[in-house]
Amino acid sequence: MSSLIRLRSRIFRTIPGINYRLCSTLINDQPNPEPIKKPWNFLKYSLLASLTAGLATAGYASYAYSLEEVDEKTKALRSYANSSAAADASSFEKFQGVLTSFAMTVPAKLVELYMDMRRMAEDHVRGFTEPSSEKLLPDLHPQEQGVVTLVLDLNETLIYSDWKVYNL
Repeated sequence: MSSLIRLRSRIFRTIPGINYRLCSTLINDQPNPEPIKKPWNFLKYSLLASLTAGLATAGYASYAYSLEEVDEKTKALRSYANSSAAADASSFEKFQGVLTSFAMTVPAKLVELYMDMRRMAEDHVRGFTEPSSEKLLPDLHPQEQGVVTLVLDLNETLIYSDWKVYNL
């Protein structure tokens, strides 16, 4: 160690204007210590993976099944959240029932939230896809029997129904 200090002082005397930090890194040649890994990375990435898997499952269920089919398929899952052990069951069975109820509460609530959101979305879409009334025009009152109704077809006049993409 003392020889290292002597070498360092000799370099400083012979080379004017040298940076002390540069010299110490050249002499010591010790690799930089590895950065400390954060312990929360595993938890962070597992939560991100579970959220992604949940969204993918909800997307697939929305694509593949109707609302009634999803309701029928998840009925058993939702019933586990409300299950309780019988009064004459052993203490181990009661404890197992409580654990099952606690473990299934969050997934059951998420399924109910999904069902409510999907029901609201389907009702909203139904407002645009289904006609608002049986007839295009309402029936005329008896006083308006002689009135003529003019229906204009604006297709290809102001609004074009076919769209073409041109490469520029």
